[in-house]
Amino acid sequence: MADTGVISEEQKSLWEQMLKTADGDYRRRRLVLSVIEFYQRPMEELLSGYAEKRISMRRPERIHISSGVRVYGTCRMERGKNDVCSMTFSRHLFFDGNVERLRNVVCHEMLHACLPYREGHGQKFHFFMEKLNEAFHINIAVHSPEDAIRQSESLYKYKVVCKSCGNTSYYLRAGALVKHPERFRCVKCRESRFEVEQLR
Repeated sequence: MADTGVISEEQKSLWEQMLKTADGDYRRRRLVLSVIEFYQRPMEELLSGYAEKRISMRRPERIHISSGVRVYGTCRMERGKNDVCSMTFSRHLFFDGNVERLRNVVCHEMLHACLPYREGHGQKFHFFMEKLNEAFHINIAVHSPEDAIRQSESLYKYKVVCKSCGNTSYYLRAGALVKHPERFRCVKCRESRFEVEQLR
């Protein structure tokens, strides 16, 4: 099934098993590489079909596993190095039952590795993102849902809850909202009634 880019139940089961045992960074990198190996060729072929020339994905020179909780993944490229990149994934993506979201984040970074240096989330990125989602039955997004990363209160220092609607946000630092909640409005209900709790 690797030629089509559509995941089989067997492949999904293999990734789920790898995810259950991904207790160290080496195993996490192996899982990321497995996803890249599965999608690279079909992704390059699909993107090349919509481009004026053949599109090849930059080879991930390094795959880092970070302890970050704000960014799920990054793809870094250097000007002049058109054939390699460096990818980073949050350690907090690797938990049991999160295979589909992990796959979507890896494919998101793979798409960056296929596009020109400094393309970012521009028009080309959105065009190709929609084509990949449709063809491979995946859900690459520019902003992933909050639950894509394990939301563990122990990772954060502050918890801010809207008293009107219950919308909850977690923060690592005491920014303006944490220090002066009365100056802000909730993004969901537009009320200005927050409760700030220091978690650690």
